[in-house]
Amino acid sequence: MGIKVCSKCQMYPVLENDELGMKYWYECPECGEKTIKVTSRTSTVRRPRIDEEAKDKLSDEWNSKN
Repeated sequence: MGIKVCSKCQMYPVLENDELGMKYWYECPECGEKTIKVTSRTSTVRRPRIDEEAKDKLSDEWNSKN
């Protein structure tokens, strides 16, 4: 699934995560526009990684805003 550029800055968002690597969100590096924070079901403290379901949810939300 493709992801759109930020409608304000024309920049692609960056996938960010919290210090434990369990919550993820997309954020524009220029203006700070961001999606909700989503917890990845497969993420653990020892194996922080985003699953496809969480990534798709974030992509859908970002694309609907932009």
